[in-house]
Amino acid sequence: MLEGNYRYVSVYRDTTQFEWGRKDTSPWLNQFLDHIALPTNDPWSIAQLIGCSLLDLWDGKGEGALCAAYAAFMLEALSERLGEDGALKMLD
Repeated sequence: MLEGNYRYVSVYRDTTQFEWGRKDTSPWLNQFLDHIALPTNDPWSIAQLIGCSLLDLWDGKGEGALCAAYAAFMLEALSERLGEDGALKMLD
């Protein structure tokens, strides 16, 4: 694992959602996004991480507006770091 430059990170979903709520001022969220955009990450794992967050945010109210906003935010943030094609590949 050391030779492959792999890193282990544990993410608590409540922290992620709290920080997303203050996305304009959160240094933690920027570090989190930088970390999940690393090219050594397994795309399936990143898609699962984001998917689980989307399921946690789904409350059935507002026709899923909160989920849609989070998904759009994550796609935009990953696109800024990986390019649009890289972001879509990561989330495929």
